Amino acid sequence: MNLGLSEIPSEILNLKNLTYLNLNSNSITELPKTFSNLKSLGTLFMNNNQFTKVPDSIIELPRLQNLCMKNNKISEIPVALTDVWNARIEDPSYRGSIYIPCNLIFSGNSIEHNSLSKEQEHSTIRPIRPFDTESI
Repeated sequence: MNLGLSEIPSEILNLKNLTYLNLNSNSITELPKTFSNLKSLGTLFMNNNQFTKVPDSIIELPRLQNLCMKNNKISEIPVALTDVWNARIEDPSYRGSIYIPCNLIFSGNSIEHNSLSKEQEHSTIRPIRPFDTESI
């Protein structure tokens, strides 16, 4: 949702129970390190911004299941992101995570180095086990 943002408002970073965030169509170029404090975030849309790389703080989001960064200026998908993605596939309890990432979408970028396999890049993976509300 276009709010004319060039950075994330600090008030958002205090929403510890936030599960869905739409930052589409702004002018955001990076996320603050404290963005990783949004431990409940499951879906993050950051399409049509000005990112040149995938922010490191995204890797620290244990419940992130859907990440969409279409139409940015990203030229490389970091190995660290795929390492976390692969680890969650193999072990759903990785970093306390209940779900594994379902969607990583980077279309519309000029990806020069892609550490995702073709299977990972185009697949939608379902959670290994249902959401366990008693463990939260």
